[in-house]
Amino acid sequence: ILLVWIMPKLQVFSKTKKENYGIRRHDSYNVIIPYTVVQDLNLRDGAILYSTLSEKTETIRLHTKPLKDSTPVKIRQRLTKVYKSERYYSSKVTIPIEFARLLHLKKNDDLGINSNKNTIIIKKIR
Repeated sequence: ILLVWIMPKLQVFSKTKKENYGIRRHDSYNVIIPYTVVQDLNLRDGAILYSTLSEKTETIRLHTKPLKDSTPVKIRQRLTKVYKSERYYSSKVTIPIEFARLLHLKKNDDLGINSNKNTIIIKKIR
């Protein structure tokens, strides 16, 4: 079992959109997954992970295989740098908005990211 604890910040993006019945605000909760976790799980751009929530332990789990009552989440990768002909990508995951509301997540919350054989575990650090 490989354990990696890194504390990225939760990013919140708000978009406003004018519609016929008024202005709507759309929030998006994103977290950057560290290189080591992405490489260990061999994740690629556009890969689908399946997220589950445990309110009791306040953790979000991203599984590589579909589970009962899981929400699909897509990974987005962006080339961040090239060093000695090795390419490095940052991988971003959007957390489902229901999960963010149930866990009372706010912008710039510290999140602990832990990985094991086929799961990424995201936990809010107090």
